[in-house]
Amino acid sequence: MERGRRLDLAWAEEAPLLSPQDRGWVHEAVYGTVRFRGRLDYLLDLHLRKGIGSVPADLLPVLRLAAYQIVHMGGTPAYAAVSQAVEQ
Repeated sequence: MERGRRLDLAWAEEAPLLSPQDRGWVHEAVYGTVRFRGRLDYLLDLHLRKGIGSVPADLLPVLRLAAYQIVHMGGTPAYAAVSQAVEQ
């Protein structure tokens, strides 16, 4: 995504490494984050004290993923998404 790889090719390579139970969840999280990237950036910009431009480029995808989980994946509690993002 950020490294210039096409998502469909990266998914085809990485998906077999996941357990069948995790594959669906990861697919939704990754593809959803890409699909709603503009909206997620807007929401992050609203909530970040110094704006989205202050976030280091390597951390931005992690924040987008956490935001997608909070906003669009109802089964993921906000504290879990934030905790997971912070651990990265």
